[in-house]
Amino acid sequence: MRYISHADTDDHRQAFQTRDFMTLTRCYLGVAATFHQGPQAMLVEMPTKGSTIHPHFHDVDQFQIIVRGGGKLGSADAKPVCFHYADAYSPYGPIVAGDEGIAFYTLRLACEGGYFPMPGSRHLIPGKPGRVLTGYFDPQSTVAAGQSTVNDIINQPDGVRVTDIRLGANARGNGIASTAGGQYYLVLGGSLIQAGLEYGELAMVQNEAGGPAPAFAAGVNGAALLMLQFALPSARPGSDLLLLAKRNPEYVKPEGLVDV
Repeated sequence: MRYISHADTDDHRQAFQTRDFMTLTRCYLGVAATFHQGPQAMLVEMPTKGSTIHPHFHDVDQFQIIVRGGGKLGSADAKPVCFHYADAYSPYGPIVAGDEGIAFYTLRLACEGGYFPMPGSRHLIPGKPGRVLTGYFDPQSTVAAGQSTVNDIINQPDGVRVTDIRLGANARGNGIASTAGGQYYLVLGGSLIQAGLEYGELAMVQNEAGGPAPAFAAGVNGAALLMLQFALPSARPGSDLLLLAKRNPEYVKPEGLVDV
């Protein structure tokens, strides 16, 4: 189990620029736009209105959670806190920043092997594209002091799961055992207390595949947590971490992407 605060990412920031968008990226785990072993979790900010990430896919499963600003994700309005899951090789987008820009988490169990724009990369999709799932989480909803609730928003047969967990002021409660792929818990309201430290909004907790249900302690304002769990490994392309570890490490970057 690993706790990572927003402040822990201060020394792990990257900025990228293309003709269509600039991103400011805080890396919680792994490194953005680089091939490496291990998970990849980041908070991506597109501060400029109209910045656009065009339709594309990746070769890994991923969640994206919009936490600041707003705009468009595909044809739908994107506002805090909506979330989006895409199977590997499943196209999605565009992501378009609105008046206040847009900021979103991108969560993966393994780093992406590249950015594959559509429709030009359609021939690289093995078989039919997979699932694209969406939903909404209200971080303002609260429960009574000392109480806790756990409610699934999405629960798929292969283990893909999104769960709303609330803890009242100073409450203690449990997450969910990681019975499928690994999990991420995002603190989207209030705070958690762990080993005498307070982890406030935009903190992250990582639970490895097979890990037990985490025990949480909320701060004086309670805690609103969004749990995001990945699928069990299967024959579906992009779902098996052992196979992903054997990929060619030649990273495919978006056209014109440069560090700034």
